[in-house]
Amino acid sequence: MLVIVVLALAPGTFLRDPPPDRGLRDFVITALEADTPDSWPDTLSLEGAWHLSSANQRFGGLSAMALETQATFLAWSDRGDLVRLPWPGADGEAQFLDLPPARALTEGQDIESVVFDVESGTSWMGHESPNIIRRLDPGGVSHIVQVPEMLDWGANAGAEAMVRLPNGRFLALAEKRLQGALFAGDPVLYREPVLFPLDRPAGWRPTDAAVLPDGRVLFLLRKVERALPPFRVMFALGDPATIAEGEPWTITPFTELTLPDLIDNYEALAVELQDDGALTIWVLSDDNLSAFQRTLLLKLRWEFGRDDGASTQTAREADLRAPLGDPADRAN
Repeated sequence: MLVIVVLALAPGTFLRDPPPDRGLRDFVITALEADTPDSWPDTLSLEGAWHLSSANQRFGGLSAMALETQATFLAWSDRGDLVRLPWPGADGEAQFLDLPPARALTEGQDIESVVFDVESGTSWMGHESPNIIRRLDPGGVSHIVQVPEMLDWGANAGAEAMVRLPNGRFLALAEKRLQGALFAGDPVLYREPVLFPLDRPAGWRPTDAAVLPDGRVLFLLRKVERALPPFRVMFALGDPATIAEGEPWTITPFTELTLPDLIDNYEALAVELQDDGALTIWVLSDDNLSAFQRTLLLKLRWEFGRDDGASTQTAREADLRAPLGDPADRAN
């Protein structure tokens, strides 16, 4: 088992002011017109769509996102960059943040999935290619764990989606091998996951996931076809309470995002519970740093819990909590 602790280049929080040459003063949010498709469930509606752009050549390739404040969100990229972006209509400055590189890695700064604890500032990042999980503490210290079973996931297929469940467990999913790993807690401390295959609609692969208030997981799925545009996008649902070692975990379709003028390579997902019980779903696309693709942001409203096929047993209700105790010595 490879566990490495990497010190940041300088002390202090890793969310520091960006160097002047990494600013995004030319960042532009352009509203796009779109209506809710008739094919969507009546509990789901499109509230907004935007094109995010900047003349800064490092902007783009965004593969993970997290809510930060009512005015800003964070996004991580294929190049290992971290950016803070304003929500459409909110006051806030777009800027690159100083994310210490994982210098212990010889390859693979590509960040594909993130669990972000907004209260502490701790983040867990899934790095593709080396298939490692890195925890970055607020003080700038990186803890890296490389799980042997994840090495078999193959190149460019690492922890494409990762979430922290209500009971404290972490769930990580591969993109190509369609396998999952369920950790009893923080993967840096609990390094022996329960492994299982992922049973999903044929041809669809997970690109991100988010935990719902009832403990289920909302998945963002992608399918690539020989067409223009080549991408199809779908929401699906899974109940972690049904995960069993070695047994296929079935996730079921919720709806396909049939938005012909807005379809791109969506890879980032975040959900936000509203005061009235509805959910706001944010979806962000990865333009692969290509001139032929766009960075698109979608805002959807889901009347959560109404006729959505909710399961009777959820991860919140199931007794899945591992005895955490004091696991500090497990990092050595």
